[in-house]
Amino acid sequence: TPITTNAFPDAHDGLTETLSFFTNPDGFGFTEDEIVALLGAHTLGRAHGNQASGFQNPWVGDWDGLDNAFYIDMLDTTLGWNQIDVNAGTSNDERWQWVRSDNTKLMLNSDMCLAKNLQLTGAVAGCTYDNCADATTNSKVVEYANDNQLWVDDFAAVFQKMIEHGWNDLEDMV
Repeated sequence: TPITTNAFPDAHDGLTETLSFFTNPDGFGFTEDEIVALLGAHTLGRAHGNQASGFQNPWVGDWDGLDNAFYIDMLDTTLGWNQIDVNAGTSNDERWQWVRSDNTKLMLNSDMCLAKNLQLTGAVAGCTYDNCADATTNSKVVEYANDNQLWVDDFAAVFQKMIEHGWNDLEDMV
């Protein structure tokens, strides 16, 4: 039986929870490397703020292109990544995300944890981007940042595996 409690991993989670969501043999049963490849799908699209998830901004500049920019940006120490609550000062639920210093792009904890050991307390990182240790999956992030074709090939394979996996209890979105 597929996992039915959550359609997506929690965006506030760290590496252990994100990997667990996708490696679960009752769900997708992906390997760690497949998960790192799959999450690169965030190179496409954007978060639409309060119209949807509550998170804001695209992950990358060319958010309608399929490439390894997600990994390149994640590792770019010059972008000034900081974790913020985009709903601070409002009555909305907390939405912790990582933003570049120009506040134009985002990474979720479930993204950034692929490169950094975030040491989370709840959704809040116990370190800054600059002093977080590398995550155990960081070497794969580096590989993808350095080799677009490797990522495209790996992404295609895991995406195919995901859609062939099937899901027998889908419901219409309201």
